[in-house]
Amino acid sequence: MVTGQADGAELMIWLNEHGGCCALQPGAPKVRIDGQLWWLSHWRTHHNGKSWNYIQFRRVHRTWHVNNLTLYPFVRRIERLGLVRPGWWMENIEAGFELWNGGRGLATTKYVVRAVRSRGIGGRA
Repeated sequence: MVTGQADGAELMIWLNEHGGCCALQPGAPKVRIDGQLWWLSHWRTHHNGKSWNYIQFRRVHRTWHVNNLTLYPFVRRIERLGLVRPGWWMENIEAGFELWNGGRGLATTKYVVRAVRSRGIGGRA
């Protein structure tokens, strides 16, 4: 995709948050992924005539860092829920934060992604 807005899904994995943005849906379920509890919230969002699934995993017990966070279990969960399809491409991965209240104390100090092709995700290699 060179221009425009993707219209499949947006997956957000929040380790921590300060409030002020994106409230959880009422009754958002807790799910266990790789030994940790996460709230799972999702809805259809719209922008510039496009719509897509917004999917948010928000860690129940907040943390400031993780090591070896594997994305595959999150993707498998939302595939089973029908929120993404196995043939879809992963367009990008970002690490950081969204500024809602000044941004003091927020920083990304190290970020590494290792691509491992897993069965059932993405298009052709």
